[in-house]
Parts: sequence; C-alpha cells; structure tokens
Amino acid sequence: MELLMLGLNHKTAPVDVRERFAITKQAIKSGLANLNEYEGLSEAVVLSTCNRSEMYVVVDDAERDLPTLKQFLFDLTGK
Repeated sequence: MELLMLGLNHKTAPVDVRERFAITKQAIKSGLANLNEYEGLSEAVVLSTCNRSEMYVVVDDAERDLPTLKQFLFDLTGK
C-alpha cells in the first residue's frame, strides 16, 4: 500500500484553473461513497477550499494507480 497526493493550490495554479477543479461538498460525498468503483484506490481524503483542491489516497501501486486517481479527480469535478 502506498499514499498518493494529487492537488493544486494558489502556488501551483492560477485562479481560473483552481476554479475549474473546485470540488463541491456533494461531489465529495458521492465520490467517497463510490470509491470502491475505482480499482486500486482503497481509502481517500478530499479537501477543497477556495485556494486549493487536494486528494490523499491509499493505493495498491502508486505508478499503476495514478491514472485511476486522476480519473477520480476528473469525475469529482465533472471534467
């Protein structure tokens, strides 16, 4: 098991990008409730504020499961 972090903040992305990746409270609830649909992801914490969006996820294999984590983020944000 490994821990992956994926995110962006005021130091790594301009406001317009951060706004596109803002995650609503409902999306977080729904996404975490359906986390088992994402192969390789087993536990997650999602943080979204006005200045950052971050995901901390326990995965089986970081290199193999990074694309799945990115898809999870895209599904949460509707991108």
